[in-house]
Amino acid sequence: MVLVGAALLNGCDRSVETRDVYLTRNDCVQDWGEARRCEETYNQSTGMRQYFGPGYSGARDAPTSRSASKAVSSQSVVRGGFGASASAHSGSGT
Repeated sequence: MVLVGAALLNGCDRSVETRDVYLTRNDCVQDWGEARRCEETYNQSTGMRQYFGPGYSGARDAPTSRSASKAVSSQSVVRGGFGASASAHSGSGT
């Protein structure tokens, strides 16, 4: 019973990661080095395609210095927990 309780508690952990947003796949690839790390999406509010780089959790995991990044913005995504859903929040790209 103790092991089941510990497993349930670990499953409720939530983590926040950041994903950079790009206007072109080429900009994403320049920051991350590989096309397979860039996810193409369709932004319904602008009617345009955009690209997300992979998630990272801190400055040391970021692709380049923030001043050299080609990202136009970034989004924080909350992940984890039982039944949790991801949510995105826009941030300013610098």
